[in-house]
Amino acid sequence: MSRKWFVGLAGVLLAAIAAGVWRTQLDEQRPIDPAPLNKYRETFVAKYRREECLVRIDFTYKGEWTDKLNERVFRNLMRFIAEDRPQTGGFWWTLSPAEGQMFVQISDDCPRRYDHMRDWAASFARRHDNPRFTVSDDHVKPGPDTLDHRTEDWLD
Repeated sequence: MSRKWFVGLAGVLLAAIAAGVWRTQLDEQRPIDPAPLNKYRETFVAKYRREECLVRIDFTYKGEWTDKLNERVFRNLMRFIAEDRPQTGGFWWTLSPAEGQMFVQISDDCPRRYDHMRDWAASFARRHDNPRFTVSDDHVKPGPDTLDHRTEDWLD
């Protein structure tokens, strides 16, 4: 094989790698599109109790927990809910790095809450090595040790 072929192949591979890195970085920084979630919320009616919508997500991470890491997790979850899963109706969350736990309470499509959060954790893992999230199947009750948020989004 000729040297030109190898140089061409190397160039194509480098371009593909650069495009992947650029796309990931670009996507992380682009504004979150609230339109799908806003459209869904136009006809939203509360149907579930808070405990039917609450999920515990355990996580591990390497290094020090920083505000930048916290922002990355929040933006990623917000983008996922707003753009990919508007049928969840939005969410409230709390995160405790010291405990290695995060609680997410969605507003709608609550019977599928574990599936939604597993899909989010998988999408996060495709982009980032740290932290790693595992969705717990445990039934979680709202309260001071979990998430105790009340609005008209839930029946209670």
